[in-house]
Amino acid sequence: MELGTAGGVAEMLQRIVDAKDQPTIIKFFKEFILKAYGEKSADGTYFEKSEEISRKFACTQFYNLLFMELATDDSKAAEFVNHVIPKVVDIKKHSENPEIAPVVATMN
Repeated sequence: MELGTAGGVAEMLQRIVDAKDQPTIIKFFKEFILKAYGEKSADGTYFEKSEEISRKFACTQFYNLLFMELATDDSKAAEFVNHVIPKVVDIKKHSENPEIAPVVATMN
């Protein structure tokens, strides 16, 4: 997401916030949370993501609580985004490691 967004996610989100575009903020966080969510494989070697996994998570109370917190608390939203989006330098550094390149590729 970070690499596929002009100026990065943080810059795009700042533009939305500055414009006070609440519907777009809500849409962004709904999509962002579901794109960030996944389940660790049983052997712990990868982080599995799919539409089915995201759909099931979207039906949980935890998703509802997380979404409401991020949609109503700017500092929590910023903290969440900063923890989910790895730094571009880290992605480039780790993508060169053949052991973790597939994991890094799924993060985008």
